[in-house]
Amino acid sequence: MAVAQGRPRERTEIIQALLARGSQRSVLLARACLGYAAELDPALRAEVERQAGRLIPPTSVGTARELGRIGPLVLELLPPPERAAAAPAALYTVQAAGGVLSELPIPFLARYSAHPAYEVRAAPARLWPRFDTRRYAAEVISLLPADQNVTVVSDAELAALAEFSPRQDLNVVGEVTGEALGTYLGAIRALYLAVRGNGLLTDLGFLKGQDALRSIEISHCSGIRDLSGLMGLPVRSAVLDLRSDLLPIGPVLAGWTALRDLVLRGTHANWSLDGFAPRVELDSVNVYSVTPDSAGPVGLSRHRGLRSVSLGERWAPRDPAEWQELALLTKLAELAVPGPALDLVPDGLSMPSVEQLHVPRSRGVSPEVAGRLPAVFPALRSVSGHFDDAAIAALPPHIQATIS
Repeated sequence: MAVAQGRPRERTEIIQALLARGSQRSVLLARACLGYAAELDPALRAEVERQAGRLIPPTSVGTARELGRIGPLVLELLPPPERAAAAPAALYTVQAAGGVLSELPIPFLARYSAHPAYEVRAAPARLWPRFDTRRYAAEVISLLPADQNVTVVSDAELAALAEFSPRQDLNVVGEVTGEALGTYLGAIRALYLAVRGNGLLTDLGFLKGQDALRSIEISHCSGIRDLSGLMGLPVRSAVLDLRSDLLPIGPVLAGWTALRDLVLRGTHANWSLDGFAPRVELDSVNVYSVTPDSAGPVGLSRHRGLRSVSLGERWAPRDPAEWQELALLTKLAELAVPGPALDLVPDGLSMPSVEQLHVPRSRGVSPEVAGRLPAVFPALRSVSGHFDDAAIAALPPHIQATIS
């Protein structure tokens, strides 16, 4: 207001004083003043633009956070979506606006809900918990495309999602109640559901009757003691990270007749890889779960279409005969096994379809075993995981190695 009402000399003095202070806030305030300074020395105007240009748009997460702390002033200066088409600048711009501690950024963030870059649209979706739940759902979340990932972290957010932007793909993180999930799923036939980090749930009864569900993830839900809600679901893809060695996973997996891709981690009651429904033919399996007894890969050979197999220490081949069973998988392109299992590969065994090999962190691969890999896996193009320098030196140059 002082700049707008002041005389040309006074305007110049105010803006020069702001630049002299040198803080981000004072520089941005000087930049905001330009819109109210009809008459201003062109050299001074250019200097203000130059200094502000180093801050707007932000170029890193750190500068975005600093700008957000400046407050509502920054909203006048951040570029709109049409002037921040490149994903990095747009992403940092959204982060800066989201750092303003008030409801004022909501209209600004709503404009970025239609940005062409998926990762940019994900930023306003992640900011939902910082603002009024229903207003943000109505003005921002509702504008996101239907295929945009949206995560809810409370019963209130889940209810607002159902009201303003119902989605068949649902991500739930944290303490959302089974009652809220049941209400949502009773109204919307979900295709994908992920429930992560929920300590409230003791059962999965809210899943009963979900005959459209094609993909599910249940992870780090330590209170679950009843898996009956999973029975009979038509899922094709499942990620289960269970936390109790009493949970009977076998009957669940035996009843999933459409299953194609499975990730199984955590602990559960004893179960084996020959326990799938009779007509199931897997495309990928990743089992790093711990069971009470040794498991092994017995039963995988009937899934002749398998293209990706990842086996933890309890599930990896325990003798040459179990390697012979894996060798029957003639379409297998990706294989992950612990280093000790590679010591057991029998002489003459060949798996010519395997192109990628991963050795998770455990006892590493010896140079002798590494030297045998091209014979066992003649199409091998890349290895990753626990390889030391001597093991990598034993590999031929056409195999790319990534150490972790």
